Amino acid sequence: KKSKMVKVLCVLTSHEKGFYLPEIAHPFFRFKKAGFEIKLCSINGGNPTVTPASIDLSDEENKEFFETPAIKSLTENTLPLSSFNTSDFDLVFFVGGYGTMWDFPDSPDVIRITEEMYAKGGAIAAVCHGPIAFSHCKGPDGEYLIKGKNIAGFSTAEENVLGALDSLPDCRGLGKSCEEVFVARGAKYSCAPPWQSHVQVDGTLFTGQNPASAATLGDELVKYFATK
Repeated sequence: KKSKMVKVLCVLTSHEKGFYLPEIAHPFFRFKKAGFEIKLCSINGGNPTVTPASIDLSDEENKEFFETPAIKSLTENTLPLSSFNTSDFDLVFFVGGYGTMWDFPDSPDVIRITEEMYAKGGAIAAVCHGPIAFSHCKGPDGEYLIKGKNIAGFSTAEENVLGALDSLPDCRGLGKSCEEVFVARGAKYSCAPPWQSHVQVDGTLFTGQNPASAATLGDELVKYFATK
């Protein structure tokens, strides 16, 4: 069992469409309970937008996260991802929300920290739209990191339920939804029916499909580090 504390860097989108509250709140409390040291950051730093539609305070963990000033402030005074070094962390966790589709895939810092973390044997994780972060990252072998890997992410069916597909940016000609992009990159994409929890683990790559998967993904990461 690992004697040193597990250090996790949680990354939020800085795009105005925002991050999704339960996708940070649910994993956060699981990491906290497991004794992880948690740092939050965003692409540009500052006070990133939380998607208003995601602020469901009938959810106990959302409520605790959002209404505890010492916790909520962690999302309000973020340092930019560029100021963090991979060597200081064991896990990087990309929080979802529609904003990620605009500012995660081509961020040099997203690519840097993902590639370095993966190369050193650290864990890389993301939920819902967050896994779009991995679209253009490469593994130590020079191949796209997600090629041939089991991966989850927000499905095309889910985008269609929301009528959101057409409003998404085109991701380097690969497609618009996470599913389209991952399939185009040669990943082994799988999903559950809309809004059901679905998590994929492939070595040190951990992904969850949607908001319902955030807690399960947090549990999987805690379980993984308990064996390290």
